[in-house]
Amino acid sequence: MLTKKALSDSEFELFQKLIYDKVGIDISSKKKVMLQSRLSRLLFDMECDSYLELYQRIKKDYSGEKVVELINLITTNVTSFFRESHQWHYLHNELASIINNKNRSIRIWSAACASGEEPYTIAIFLAENLPSLELWDIKILATDISDKALKKAQRGIYRDQDIASLPKYYVKKYFHETLLPKREYHISEELKKMVLYRKFNLVHGDYSIFHHKFDMIFLKNVIIYFDKEVQNRVIANIAKSMYSGSYLFLGHSESILHNDDGLEYIDSSIYRKK
Repeated sequence: MLTKKALSDSEFELFQKLIYDKVGIDISSKKKVMLQSRLSRLLFDMECDSYLELYQRIKKDYSGEKVVELINLITTNVTSFFRESHQWHYLHNELASIINNKNRSIRIWSAACASGEEPYTIAIFLAENLPSLELWDIKILATDISDKALKKAQRGIYRDQDIASLPKYYVKKYFHETLLPKREYHISEELKKMVLYRKFNLVHGDYSIFHHKFDMIFLKNVIIYFDKEVQNRVIANIAKSMYSGSYLFLGHSESILHNDDGLEYIDSSIYRKK
């Protein structure tokens, strides 16, 4: 059974500061009960006797994975292939103009790739819509703060429910189905070669490591968890990583207001750098 221990105000403040310092998410005091509920799962899983012991173990975990486990418990991790369908319709109509002046080179960043559905969606989209795909130099950078998520994404193996929304044509063309030991769908090696996976913290990461700017950046369901200060800082760094004319795609419930980073509103959750 999960613990019924109460999270004290001082313990709450410790976790509140830890979460903010590590990933920029500000947990308000109104969410103390929610945090206690989520922490109780970790308390049980990690066999800790108190919230203070749990805090110390998470803080001393230099791999950072325990913090990520905590973040995954307090955020909504929903991903799927071709999420935000209106964005793909927009790209389908605008792709020719986007690549018109490109020198056969496309750079795209999936900035919170989770288990890989988004970067592989991008790869499928380009394979379906880009003329003479083999003549293009395509690099899709996929980053996440979780080593566990990145390893899963790199494997590119999905279940029936993961690919249920995809047209059967896509499944047949871009996945290899296996039946033993269980039914799984392996992403094609052709698409895998387009994607480079790296660990990156959007709040504290060094954006100068990106030697090339991006033609498109996908940053979905991330900034909604940041306070205004962190959100502005992340968006400013993202904008610096874009060319003039590059596109930024957010989640459907996210928007950028009053920014000074040269990002103009195009459509719901779609922005372009001036």
